[in-house]
Amino acid sequence: MSFVVRKDVRIYYEERGSGGLEFVLVHGSRCDHTSMEPLARHLSARGRVVSLDLRGHGLSDKPPGPYSGEDFLEEVTTVVAAVNMSNPVLIGHSMGARVVAGVASVYPDCARALVLLDNSVNQSPSFVAARMAELRDEPTANSLRRARVERMFLPTDHSPEREAILDGILGTPLATQVAIQTAADEIDPAAALRGCRVPVLYISGSAAKEDPATLLSLKSDLVYGRVVGSGHFVQIDAPAQVNAMIDRFIQEYVE
Repeated sequence: MSFVVRKDVRIYYEERGSGGLEFVLVHGSRCDHTSMEPLARHLSARGRVVSLDLRGHGLSDKPPGPYSGEDFLEEVTTVVAAVNMSNPVLIGHSMGARVVAGVASVYPDCARALVLLDNSVNQSPSFVAARMAELRDEPTANSLRRARVERMFLPTDHSPEREAILDGILGTPLATQVAIQTAADEIDPAAALRGCRVPVLYISGSAAKEDPATLLSLKSDLVYGRVVGSGHFVQIDAPAQVNAMIDRFIQEYVE
């Protein structure tokens, strides 16, 4: 097991593959590196792949809050430095996509390209405030949590992967959820995309979170793809489609 320490917090990561391109994978909110496993297996045939757990997630330390957006960004860059990667392709799912977009914006030398998996980019301040108020209300949060999380999956999905993700998300203590969401809300993915100077691939689930025109208004050369027959966890529900789109993107825009 491998860890790197940033400000007394141990951040877990695992590495596979060698040579060729370099990839860093970042999970979504209240998930961990295992939610990126199908993609990690696929990309390890192309080069080095590092998957990590942000603070409050998986095998990394879970200190009491508050957390900050800066914590998440610097945990990614700290892992990149620790494994001696240079300019990797950063791939994030959901909140992890927000994090890698933030890394590319704040640390432009730390990203060769971005792949954003089914994340929301434009969220109104009123929505953000309402979500946080709801999350801080423990009875309300507990009553709504399962229904909202289950909507991330296809109704026919009863896989072990789904159950493991559900257990991880629903088992996260409420105070940690608040700390995670607070940090995520500090990162503005729309602003990050506007200032992004590297190639970007956005892959949407079947129920699109963002209109392609909106994304293209933020970054005119963004590459957009949409998966057929998936829920929110596109890399698990439709790995062949996601892998093929990433492979083609790398061939055309990165290599």
